[in-house]
Amino acid sequence: MYKAELRINSKQEIPLDVVINYPDSDGKLITETVSANVVLDTYIELQPQESADVIEEDIDPQFLLENSELLIAELESMPYGYYLEYSDALSSNVDLAQSFVKPEEMETLLDEWERLGGLINSYRNSEFSIFGGANGRILSTVIIFDNSDGAEQYLLSSMEREMTRVKSPISVDRLSAPKLGEASIAFKKDMERDENIVTQYNVWTQIGNAVLITQGEGIQDNGNFSEIIDIAEFMTQTAYEVHKQLLKSDENTER
Repeated sequence: MYKAELRINSKQEIPLDVVINYPDSDGKLITETVSANVVLDTYIELQPQESADVIEEDIDPQFLLENSELLIAELESMPYGYYLEYSDALSSNVDLAQSFVKPEEMETLLDEWERLGGLINSYRNSEFSIFGGANGRILSTVIIFDNSDGAEQYLLSSMEREMTRVKSPISVDRLSAPKLGEASIAFKKDMERDENIVTQYNVWTQIGNAVLITQGEGIQDNGNFSEIIDIAEFMTQTAYEVHKQLLKSDENTER
């Protein structure tokens, strides 16, 4: 970056009308208006600090498949009372496509979006009561794509894909939520499970070539959506911190 001193000279005359009050010989107060000019002569000098660090924000973070473990929400980030139910790698594109009505078309799309894989953690609530207004399960998912364009397209089509599954939900409705990452979407999905209707709250976030998904499941409309937003915000912040650490690591390697 080019650095140079900056000097500014400025001289400006400002006409003013000044109101003057003074007593006459009889002690009576006299008011008069007098015209005047005020001269402002300004000199400013700015000098660069050679030791200052310039930080440039990378607007398109890139993660590797093995970074999934660094981006996933761990047990420590869950609300009180949850335990790890399972942790597993995501299905391949071929296997995932089988859960859709038109598997060949879905597999083609997943390949076009260059979905590489990722990781899912499932947490169960040991204190869960169906009438307690809580999530019985929280899912944290990280999906890595080859590039950010594929990640964005996957996120933006998430609601539409839900309705094309072999076991389609009863309904999918968009929810209002804070914008996270480069793009995000929130929705709730009502579905039948074990003769009950379960509501799943979803917050999907895209950061570079990664899609982060936080889901909370509970009895119909009886879960805690705010809890899911909090975890999604935590995952978003974690992803940016991981990205910064990866950049620093790459810089040290190059040295």
